[in-house]
Amino acid sequence: MTIQRNGDYVLWDDWRNPDEDEVDLTASRFEAQEYQREVERATADRSWERPARTVARLLEQDLRERTDRVARWECELGAVSASERLAEQLVAADPPSRRSPRRLNRLRQATSAVSDNVCPVVM
Repeated sequence: MTIQRNGDYVLWDDWRNPDEDEVDLTASRFEAQEYQREVERATADRSWERPARTVARLLEQDLRERTDRVARWECELGAVSASERLAEQLVAADPPSRRSPRRLNRLRQATSAVSDNVCPVVM
């Protein structure tokens, strides 16, 4: 589908499905200001988040804002996510390009005092 703003409206058009040759859906048109308000409302809504996902999101936000913490471990923040299989554990990824035995050891030492419910994993 193509989403485009056209003056005072947002248009959803040119629907596509890679599994079908033709998609029979008509274009949808929304008032731009109303559309923008709804996008902002949906973006701010966190009611669907599981607690572990909320913690992962807030931890990642904090680590990105306070780069001194990651720099102290000689790491580069890749991502922080909540594992679906291990809903109460968090996984912090260290990009492969920055790995070295010394850095891995420092990361393990730096995170050894972390709660049992937080599991730093180097990927």
